[in-house]
This record gives sequence, C-alpha cells and structure tokens, in this order.
Amino acid sequence: MRDARFRALTILADGLRRCLASVLPSRATPHDRGERAAAASLRREGWEIVATNVRYGRDEGDLVGRDPQGHPVLLEVKSSRDCLIAPERLVGARKQAALSRLAQRLARDRRFAFDGQVPRIDVVVVRLGATDREDRIERHLHGAVGARGPRVSANTGRTR
Repeated sequence: MRDARFRALTILADGLRRCLASVLPSRATPHDRGERAAAASLRREGWEIVATNVRYGRDEGDLVGRDPQGHPVLLEVKSSRDCLIAPERLVGARKQAALSRLAQRLARDRRFAFDGQVPRIDVVVVRLGATDREDRIERHLHGAVGARGPRVSANTGRTR
C-alpha cells in the first residue's frame, strides 16, 4: 500500500514538474544565448535564418540560413565570456566532419529548398556580456569548414 502511494505521488510530482516547465520561463544556457544573439545579429545584416538546431542522427548544426546574397549557409555558433582559448578552436576534426556530413544532407533535404547546393559552413564566435543585450558577434569565419573537410586549424583556430 505504501509503495502504491509513493508511486502515485511520484507520478503526480512528475506531471506537475512538466506542467510548470511549460509555463515558467526556462533559464537559458550560455550556448542558447549565443545562438539567439548570432541569429538576431545576422538577421539585422540581411540574413534569413531558416532553422535552428538542425539534427540528422548524431550530426547537429546550430543555425541554417541564407546569407544576403541568397547562398545557403550552415552556421556553428561558439559562445564564450572570457575564455583563454579561442572558442573557434573548439570546433575539432570530429565536429568539422559532422558539419560536413550535415551540409551534404541539407543539400538534399527538400524542406530547405537549397536545390542541391551544399551549404557553406561558417563558424560564428559570440562574446557573451553581463546581460543578453550585451551579447555580440566577435568573429564570423566564412567557409571555416570546407566541403572537402576541415579548414580550421586545431592549433591556431585560423582558416587556411
């Protein structure tokens, strides 16, 4: 009898937790803040953001959009406050390979209407401020990951 009551209370508490989570604002992670700041800034510059957090299997990209010239672009956003290591250096060989695979899949996906064009892969570095209003794009590395593989050096973080 006691186990049944405990189970019923657990189910009730889980339901209440889910209900409150859908109503109350969630606390944004630094990565979420960076993605929002990047998307807002790019929109102001004339970009069209088509999708966020696109996933195919294990491969995930932060933003998918079109630049002001209409070219398809897959964007990886890296956020930091005061980091000793350049955030773009954290886009390692595995992540670059995953982004390349994802770009190939996006080119074939009819939902994005890229007409077989493989999106360019950019890395956007967002510097987080004390508040959301102070977040800004610090660097935008165009074509940071090439269609034929990684172009961001793991040692320097610079494109080659």
